[in-house]
Amino acid sequence: MLPDRPPAGQDGRFDSTHGRAYHRGGSFAAAVVVAGLPSDNQSKHMQATPAEDDMTQDFRSVITGVGSALPSRAVSNAQISAEIVAAGGEPSDDEWLVTRTGIKSRRVGGPDETPSTLGAVAAAQALERAGRRPDEINEIIVATCTPDHKTPATACLVHQRLGCPPTTMAVDLNGACSGFVYALRYADAVVRQHRTLALVIGAEKLTSIANPADRATRPLFGDGAGAVVLEPRYGHDGILDFEVGTNGADHDCIKVDAGGSRLPSTTPGLPANALYLRMNGPEVFKFATRIIVEMVEKLCTRHGLRPHHLDLIVPHQANWRIIEAAARRLHYPLERVAATVQIYGNTSAASIPIALDQALADGKVQPGHHVLICGFGAGLTWGGALIRWAKPA
Repeated sequence: MLPDRPPAGQDGRFDSTHGRAYHRGGSFAAAVVVAGLPSDNQSKHMQATPAEDDMTQDFRSVITGVGSALPSRAVSNAQISAEIVAAGGEPSDDEWLVTRTGIKSRRVGGPDETPSTLGAVAAAQALERAGRRPDEINEIIVATCTPDHKTPATACLVHQRLGCPPTTMAVDLNGACSGFVYALRYADAVVRQHRTLALVIGAEKLTSIANPADRATRPLFGDGAGAVVLEPRYGHDGILDFEVGTNGADHDCIKVDAGGSRLPSTTPGLPANALYLRMNGPEVFKFATRIIVEMVEKLCTRHGLRPHHLDLIVPHQANWRIIEAAARRLHYPLERVAATVQIYGNTSAASIPIALDQALADGKVQPGHHVLICGFGAGLTWGGALIRWAKPA
């Protein structure tokens, strides 16, 4: 059992072998405060509120390391247009792409650059920055909609590459572009309940499900991975709340029709484009700009904040016009929005941790800052988390 409060003089590290966590004032990178898994009396949107029980109110799961990994090949708009033409499609236009999406380039993974390989590199980087070893990790959750295989889970391949012990749980979560926030929420619940260490990874190879001849969708997507290490600590900073939800009635807005059990890829006469992602762009744009604003306003209101109090917003990097429109509605300055979509494109579940890692590298996240991350995507799903950043270890 953990002590009710940390004894004096301890260093704030968590020992996953002996189940002990002691907090040294102000000595951790980022902490997470979440209400755990939803109960029957929570709202239909699964809104979490800060824990009020005596056992957990000062106990947080902490982001102690962040990492990212990207394929080596950068593809410009001119190059992607040439590839679309070579596949039998109409050429895309660089000016149109930049104006409509903000995207100037993206990373495209080669045969050996997959969600598992990229995810393992990002995870190893996060572990190194957290000062942790793979054999200390108790849970691996990989958020992806483009797994290496139908089965086993991509998390199992990451487990093997990192050399984690047999006692480590490894599982995938498909929440599309909301996946990283969903995975973070569930990992937090496990970390806080069982006082263990977890890796949360967002890893995608979206170019593998993008129609190579479709100029409307092919230029939007890129490949990559991002990861965070979660561990339990005592303290008062961290993720203060989650705002998540689903509108299954609009599941057809973003979809890959074939390849699942409903319509197997071996179905006779299956159209070739049925295996590629399709999207109702106008509907997704309206949904995304509305839901970002709603998430930000709800999370801020529940914690006595206004949007302008936020030091940084890290949105899913789907489209710069979506980000710009949402910031305008919030009267929020664009210079305080993390943005990587221009150079990496839309990397789905990987986009938030990649952008967060870049923001940390650029010095945009400092102790005491209020940081809000938010994702939205296929389902339709959405998820956001409000963080009060803490001092690094």
